[in-house]
Parts: sequence; C-alpha cells; structure tokens
Amino acid sequence: MIGRTLFYGLVFTVAVGLPYLTSGWSKKDAKGTSPAASAMDQHAAASGHASEHPSLALGSKGTPAATESHPPLVDMADAFRFDITPNYLMQRWPRVTAGLPVSNLQGYRVPLVTGAGETDLAGSLTYYFNPQQQCERIEFRGANGNPNRLVQMVTSRFGLTRQSTEDAGLHLYQTRWNGEAVSEMKIRPVRLIRAATPNARYEIELTLVNWKS
Repeated sequence: MIGRTLFYGLVFTVAVGLPYLTSGWSKKDAKGTSPAASAMDQHAAASGHASEHPSLALGSKGTPAATESHPPLVDMADAFRFDITPNYLMQRWPRVTAGLPVSNLQGYRVPLVTGAGETDLAGSLTYYFNPQQQCERIEFRGANGNPNRLVQMVTSRFGLTRQSTEDAGLHLYQTRWNGEAVSEMKIRPVRLIRAATPNARYEIELTLVNWKS
C-alpha cells in the first residue's frame, strides 16, 4: 500500500512547472496526510525543484480514488495510443486541461500514473488533435525508476531506435525521416538519486508523432 501511495505522490512532483499539475489542485485533504508527502519532497530534492503538493486520501482498499487530485491508473500501452478522441479523455480523467495549441493542433493534458512499480510512469501526458479530431501527437513529461519497459514499448510499437550522442548522461531514441527526427524520447538520470525514491530515478521526455496518418 505504501508503495502505491508513494508513486501517486510523485505525479505532483515530477511535473513541477507544468500548469495542469501545479495549479488549482487542492492542498488540503479530507483527513490527515499521506506518506507520499515525504516522498514528493525527496524527489523534489533529487530533481532540484521546489515541491508544493496536496495530501493524498486513500480509498477503502488503500488505493487513491480517481478524483481531480488522484488521477486514475492507466495501463502504459493504453496511454500511448493515437486511436482516441477528446471525448474519451474527458470520460476517462476527472480533469482535463484543454486549449493547448501547437501549430494547427489542439492539446489536451492529463496526469498519467501507470502503476506503482519501478518500471511504471508518473507525470503529465498531452494529446494533440487536428481539426478532424484525430490524434496526431502525444507528449509525456515525467519520472520513472527503470525505463526498460518504456524503451521496449517505444522501440517495438513506434519504431524508435537508440541514437549516438556526445552527452554521456542522455539516452536518446528517435524515428527519423529525411534526416530529421520525427518521434523522440530522452531519458536522463535525476541529479540526485535517492534510495527512498526508487520510482523517480530518471526524467523522461517523450514525443510521439503519428506522421504516417
């Protein structure tokens, strides 16, 4: 139970600076506080960010309920799909930030928590739709304890391949077309790795583009 609670807490810290996850979220809980508070502070120290976090309420089985401050668990494979619509997002998540334009696309941002294991993800997920309401771009910004499962998914499903780089701390994966990067994932270790936060050892930046649509 504590492991799941700690991981839910990380979703608020890994996305510090992103408007969706840091504005408008209640800082008071119905009852008491959660062990997630200390985990969020530790991850903030590891990543060099200040942390402001709400307390987390637990459901009857020890799992945070899906509310505005407790996002639902979403399977990693289901999160990175292009066959979804804005209506699906609004039904799946209690709160969605809309009106995030990029070129001729409109973005919808939601929090992503895929589970409590070290290979799971916590952070901010943004889907971008064209005027026909087709998803053309997906962006994830967040944290992870072991990126192996994510790497397996993006290489097998989306064709990203490891790229050489002069930055020893950067693991770079891309799909390229005519010499230009189309989809891209950057994985970096956090500046200070702590044993107490095994789910937040790496910072993940992932952009997937449905360029064949």
